[in-house]
Amino acid sequence: MLFVDDEPEVLAAISRLLRRREPDWSCEFVHSGAAGLITLSKAAAGDQPFDVVVADMRMPHMDGPTFLTRVREAHPQMIRVVLSGAADLEANLRVIPIAHQFLQKPLELPLLREAVVRSCDLRDLLKNESLQRIVGEIETLPVRPGIYNELTEALSDPRTSMQSVGVIVEQDPGMSAKVLQMVNSAFFGTTVSVTSVQQAVTFLGLPQIRQLMLVLEVFESFVEPKDKKLRYFSMEYEREHALLTAKIARELVKPELADHAFTAGVLHDIGKLVLASHMTERFAECFHRCLLEDRPLEDIEREELGATHAEVGAYLLALWGLPDPVVEAVAFHHDPESVKHDEFDVISAVHVANYLADPRPMKPLYLRVIDIPYLERLGIAHKLESWRQRATEILRADVSDDNTDAN
Repeated sequence: MLFVDDEPEVLAAISRLLRRREPDWSCEFVHSGAAGLITLSKAAAGDQPFDVVVADMRMPHMDGPTFLTRVREAHPQMIRVVLSGAADLEANLRVIPIAHQFLQKPLELPLLREAVVRSCDLRDLLKNESLQRIVGEIETLPVRPGIYNELTEALSDPRTSMQSVGVIVEQDPGMSAKVLQMVNSAFFGTTVSVTSVQQAVTFLGLPQIRQLMLVLEVFESFVEPKDKKLRYFSMEYEREHALLTAKIARELVKPELADHAFTAGVLHDIGKLVLASHMTERFAECFHRCLLEDRPLEDIEREELGATHAEVGAYLLALWGLPDPVVEAVAFHHDPESVKHDEFDVISAVHVANYLADPRPMKPLYLRVIDIPYLERLGIAHKLESWRQRATEILRADVSDDNTDAN
């Protein structure tokens, strides 16, 4: 592990702690981003690359986001952890697409250990031979959505202005229309009509715009499969379920996790779309058995394919470079106990939200299950009924907005 921080006393404290608590860890410490890049390059040239780099958010000359961006470019396989001692929203937003894990200062060793273990476990999952075989059979994987990609890159740049974001959104007339429709809806309570994309972007804010673009682009990029065994598989239903899952998950977590929870909610079943579009016959057989046998789809996928749609989706998102908490939540949203954690986090929220988010409750499409013993272990099983009520309220609000738009 390499630790990069411009405060010598911080590095000294971390060094003492690790020598005492983790004597088997091999750690080095440097005082600047420039020194960190040199150290990483020398280690890689000597065929002994670092596994993990931990960097402070605020450093002179080269700050944490800039340093980790350079690390990502030169050493993409390395686990990147950022430490922040300030509640700086703008800086935190910049680091979201760059860091695998985000930890608060002062550093707590159990949290660092958990972050590293979780990142390593996720990478082990994505190296699974069955998963790689399935992905290898897909001739062309979907590319990361274009405008969402541009917005993510813009988010990483401290020079980005709302005006430049508006220019990105204006590239696509459909996106522009959707943004204007959204900002003028009753949900946002605007008292005057917003008629320019620039105004709409300023009103909604960059995170909200980025999430909206993600929803629109992901689901518009997949074609409805035609196999007769998939006659009950609906892209419209999947989109509605994904968006409802995202909205519920966002409300279940702490505010600092809301962006990741929403994104993971939108994307949690993207593996289904990949399989339905690119391995249609084999996925159709899984889907047909799911309905016929009234069993969870992921169990049948494991039997038929050797991996699940959750793992396929996580693999794709890792290739797209989405943050670890999002990829992890997508990978394990059916089996949250597979991940070492003792707090209600993004994985937990997506697991619960996926269970609660049925956009057509009077006509359920297929079986979804929830891990009650897991919720009991976290001490939150008693909240399930109140969460169910909140999910119903969100669904009713969505239906109301749709009716208003139709009129």
